[in-house]
Amino acid sequence: MTTPAIRAASLAALALATLGGSIALVLAHDPHEAPATGSFDINSPRHLSPLTARYIDLQTAEVDFGSVESVVRLTGTVRPLLDLTSIVTSAVPGTIVRLDARIGDHVRRGQPIGIIQSAELARMVIDLHKAEIEAEHAVAEIAAANSNIAQLRNQITSAEAQAAILEDELARLQTAGDGGSGGGAVSANVIAAKRASALQSRAQVSTLKLSLTQAENTLDSLGKIRASTAKSILAMQAAIDIIHAHPDGIDMAQEARAEGESGGTFVLHARIDGVVTRRDAVPGQGVEPGKPILTIVDYSQVLIEGELPESMIPQGHRIIEQERRDDGAGIAVVRG
Repeated sequence: MTTPAIRAASLAALALATLGGSIALVLAHDPHEAPATGSFDINSPRHLSPLTARYIDLQTAEVDFGSVESVVRLTGTVRPLLDLTSIVTSAVPGTIVRLDARIGDHVRRGQPIGIIQSAELARMVIDLHKAEIEAEHAVAEIAAANSNIAQLRNQITSAEAQAAILEDELARLQTAGDGGSGGGAVSANVIAAKRASALQSRAQVSTLKLSLTQAENTLDSLGKIRASTAKSILAMQAAIDIIHAHPDGIDMAQEARAEGESGGTFVLHARIDGVVTRRDAVPGQGVEPGKPILTIVDYSQVLIEGELPESMIPQGHRIIEQERRDDGAGIAVVRG
């Protein structure tokens, strides 16, 4: 062959080999029929034959399903939740002795954060002690009144028996005598003396019964005083317990006495876990009931208020409030 003929034969062989490789590549895949109708869905499941998987070297791995966090950038205001904000106040007028928390400090629920000295609380404690002493006296007087009543009842029983005996003797003497005539078996003087004794014994019974009535009235009054005092003690104790209240229900009166050795001292405690964001008083300053001393905020959850189109609100956020505007945007407060 001539050189041009050899070159032409080589090019023909190369083209045939290339065409054969392309046919082999097509045959290596499974035949697929084109869908008759419908659009292509990229999220629909794919099914590959083992031959195709081996040819394309398909690799598989196990995955876990879960939420996917998304970030939305916007300009707005971060606000604490009202139910996660605690304003520390005093229940009674007083003077701040100590404050152990500053702005920016992290505090835990139940942590002591200050001490207040209150003259009003001291008076409440003194009144409580007086009421407790009065209650003890009332208990002692009630016990004495019960003993006196029991004794009077025994005396009345004895006096009534004695009066009955004297009255029986008088009746026998009157039957035996002739009413005071000289020929009677019993003289009028004896009958008169016996009658006087019987009347005196019966008068003693009446006196004892009157004393019993007075003693029972006294016992009733003492019972009412005791009940009223008990109610006063409960009310005063409840008021003092509120002042000394610990968020976890622990009795803090003993701690207050240890801190100040005074019934007018009580300890302020943090009601929630959080950060001190505001301090409205300083040691040595007087405070009134309900006036803010410290503000503690738990930032584990916050309200984010900002402007963004509705289409940008990420799924999974719960909208608290939303106001629509004419331009299609919205003002949304979301929890995040």
